[in-house]
Amino acid sequence: MSTRRRNGASLAMGILVVATTASGSRTLQAPRTRAPCAITDTYYPFRTCRISKDDTECQLGLNTFSSMQECCTTSFGKDGCTDSSSNSTCWVAGQYHPQRSCNMTTDVEQCSVKWGHWATWDECCAADGTGAFPTGCSTEEPCFVATDFYPQQACGLSTDQKICQRGWGTFKSMEECCEPGNAFGTGCGPA
Repeated sequence: MSTRRRNGASLAMGILVVATTASGSRTLQAPRTRAPCAITDTYYPFRTCRISKDDTECQLGLNTFSSMQECCTTSFGKDGCTDSSSNSTCWVAGQYHPQRSCNMTTDVEQCSVKWGHWATWDECCAADGTGAFPTGCSTEEPCFVATDFYPQQACGLSTDQKICQRGWGTFKSMEECCEPGNAFGTGCGPA
């Protein structure tokens, strides 16, 4: 921790001042800022600072800064204040089941939080564990399923992703679907 001496008081990390009174006791004081000052205003969902012209409010010391830039940097680190003036667009997880998909949004609240949004569809759907889903977004692929049971057992093509992504009773080819033990115990043909 870095400290500096100023007028007999120790300034620790620019936030609190330890002052020694005439009786020898120590007190914590926040550094005083004169109006106008920048004050940390909100943390969630938007990270904001505001300008205050009230000298009493500015001299409270905690979360008061001499400039907006200092307020945004000190209060919120590298993320700084939320830029609500920009036209924010980002990609967020859309649907989880049966399809895993990402949707674009212009909701400033969703795009300004520190997690759960990505700059592009490719980043949101990344299958390397950095996107919205550990295995990436679903691809729309048709599948083969049991379609007829009696008197003839048969498989057919389905493009319904609710069926194809359900995780059971779906096959990648007609041959695989009709193999004995897959869709039917005896395979496709007469029941």
